[in-house]
Amino acid sequence: MNKVFLQLLQRCRMQGGTRKKFRFQNKLVSLDATTIDLCLAMFDWARFRRTKGAIQLHLLLEHDGYLPEFSVVTEGKVAEVKMAPAFPFAPGTIVVDNRAYNDYALFGRWTRQETYFVTRMKDNAWYAVVGERKVPHPPRPAHPADRTLGPGEMPPIS
Repeated sequence: MNKVFLQLLQRCRMQGGTRKKFRFQNKLVSLDATTIDLCLAMFDWARFRRTKGAIQLHLLLEHDGYLPEFSVVTEGKVAEVKMAPAFPFAPGTIVVDNRAYNDYALFGRWTRQETYFVTRMKDNAWYAVVGERKVPHPPRPAHPADRTLGPGEMPPIS
């Protein structure tokens, strides 16, 4: 199956045509997962909830050709963040992910590997702003600020 996927991927890349390139010097990828519902009566090995079956498709999408670069299929119960270490990144890669990948040990590993990342933080995250850049005027609601964050202090318990 892996051989067929790689052959198909190569064929798609060759026929991809020309696309406007991003302005990034570094490779840009998106990391995400989706849950695919399955009929529990037919796929009893895929128990996800008491009466539901599911698998989880973890996908790394490269933005040069908008094609998947790496994928993993797991049981539906497997958390997205648990699969993140399985995805290989070359130094300098920029990874875009969502809050499901919010794990400071993972962020530390990526930093040591010289992998950049952009993520949405959880509402209760502890952080300190260590740098700030200008945003276009007027700032848009989807992009109110451009900040570099570092680990923060736990707020006092009141």
